[in-house]
Amino acid sequence: PNLHPTTSTYVTRPVPIAIPSFPLSAATSPSSNDGKDDEEEEPTTDAPKTTSEQHDYSTSASGLFGNIRVPAALFAGAAAAAAFALPIEHGEGVRVGLIKRFYALLMMGALSSQTVAVVVSTLAMGAITTQTTTRLAPSLHLYMRQYFDFEWISARLHFLAGVLMFSTAVGLRAWITISCPVFSKAALGTILSATFLCFSFWQQLEAGSFMDGAWRLPIRYFAALWKKSQTSGLFAVSLITTIATVFYVLLNFSHVYQYLLN
Repeated sequence: PNLHPTTSTYVTRPVPIAIPSFPLSAATSPSSNDGKDDEEEEPTTDAPKTTSEQHDYSTSASGLFGNIRVPAALFAGAAAAAAFALPIEHGEGVRVGLIKRFYALLMMGALSSQTVAVVVSTLAMGAITTQTTTRLAPSLHLYMRQYFDFEWISARLHFLAGVLMFSTAVGLRAWITISCPVFSKAALGTILSATFLCFSFWQQLEAGSFMDGAWRLPIRYFAALWKKSQTSGLFAVSLITTIATVFYVLLNFSHVYQYLLN
């Protein structure tokens, strides 16, 4: 308001107010939709990929075989040293005679199994190191199944079976060599408890995984060995020798028992 010079009264004059103008965006402009207000916006994210990535698991596979090779070599040396620790003598009786024979058979079985585990693991590690092409797989499970299935089954089965045979033979040896009957039976019970505990962990930790478990692993081994024997003469000889040895022991066990009785 300003004071008028002649009338001495206040005269109110309108003062213009500047109102800022904002441009309409494309989302609010009526002309930008062109009658397509009801349409949904298209997603901007890319669709998820369905193909699995391939990786080189040669280092991990070599480490798995290395975990078997070192302890298998130690058990093989111990079994070779203890295989003939109980010489068989004439007139020992049925119990001692059978225990000594089973001890020798179990120790030789442990030595043979651990030798196979060492050889297979060593050769598999060499094959992985000297491979000329990079082998890829979506997972370590599929890598072992695709490229080293039979070698992985053989190494694990022979190593674990060798450990069980070795521990059982040690228990039998303690049973007949300790003169005190109480402590000899206690030693046998201790080693049998450890053997069953190892077998239980074997079944629990490997059942349902790509390692198959204690019950399925022998079945897969002989199925794979049978398949290999159809194309390789050396594998066929190994399979025939194994079957012949088992049947030979079963057929002649009664003769050994009659010999010990007499």
